Amino acid sequence: MTFGQAWYLRRELGGKLEGRATLDAVTRILAASALLAAVAYGLYLALDALVGRSLPGQIISVCGALTAGLTAYAVAVLALCVAEAEQIRRASPRASAGTEAWIHRCSWMNPVAGSGP
Repeated sequence: MTFGQAWYLRRELGGKLEGRATLDAVTRILAASALLAAVAYGLYLALDALVGRSLPGQIISVCGALTAGLTAYAVAVLALCVAEAEQIRRASPRASAGTEAWIHRCSWMNPVAGSGP
């Protein structure tokens, strides 16, 4: 099914699927996701041992691990110059102050973020 969709999209987009750029983005997102999993699971185990298995303990463990994992993911996608992270950054009024620095830092890797090399 995936190959059929790729064939159809390639035909609709005039033969340009940008496979290399897509693979590059997927690789970066997978790396950030692995970091999210490691941070969240590690912190969950630590908090679970510390606060126990009661309902309040589980709320603390899960929420703490979720917050830390999502924070690690956000930092990783920004550090890895994932193009979609810049779009989210622009949508946030508080984060827009640092966008220019991010675009400049990532423009060599990501032509979408800037003018390229």
